[in-house]
Amino acid sequence: MLNLVGMGLRGTLSLTLQEDEVLRKSDKIYFEAYTSIAPENTIKELEARYSKSVRSLDRSDVENPLEIIKESLRGIVSLIVVGDPLTATTHNQLRFEAEESGVVVKCYENASILTAAFGYTGLFTYRMSPPVSLPFPNEKFFPRSVYDKIAKNIENRRHSLILLDLSPGKGMKVSEAVKYLLEMEKNFGSGFLTEDKELIAISDLGHQDEKIARGTFRDMVSYEGGKINCLILPETPTEDEVRFMSRFCRKITLVQ
Repeated sequence: MLNLVGMGLRGTLSLTLQEDEVLRKSDKIYFEAYTSIAPENTIKELEARYSKSVRSLDRSDVENPLEIIKESLRGIVSLIVVGDPLTATTHNQLRFEAEESGVVVKCYENASILTAAFGYTGLFTYRMSPPVSLPFPNEKFFPRSVYDKIAKNIENRRHSLILLDLSPGKGMKVSEAVKYLLEMEKNFGSGFLTEDKELIAISDLGHQDEKIARGTFRDMVSYEGGKINCLILPETPTEDEVRFMSRFCRKITLVQ
């Protein structure tokens, strides 16, 4: 059996009672460590709680899951994922391959940044767009598709959730994302993203030092955020959304 266990956004404190029971009964526990950044000492806390070794898995381990599948055919294996295990294609691909191999797979959902981000800011979730991922660009890779998706959301008056890329152990800074988006506007743009356009930066949501900041692109050029960040570009917010954002999002301005 293979259990896909969502750890939510608050580290081990977010594990549900049912998940706790499942993990105690597991023969092996793995922790997926590349689609998000977990709070420090997460693996040590898990090992102390369940009196078992917890192995950290990287991208290649999950995308080439032969070992996980073999172990799941012999015993009870649990893979812990930060957030919700069913929001990333990677985990559904693992689920698919395991079931194709005859493994019984059970999923335990939990809180995800995809819904929590909007709720925390006060924006209405029914106005959210499909999320947009902003990768680290380079000289040979500067994807226009990111800008085109955001532009379409703006035209449709939908709020854009932008997930910032992760490299091993490091998340893209808010200031880096702002720079990349303004450069995309310069290279591909139609005037949608300007220095006066408002955005919300959400950093380390669910962690002790979480931050939700609101300002213009100009205000955010030197704002780093936290270890793991995402952005929301509100588009034509309603009167209630404006009122909620004013209360729930800390307003920042550029320090001259």
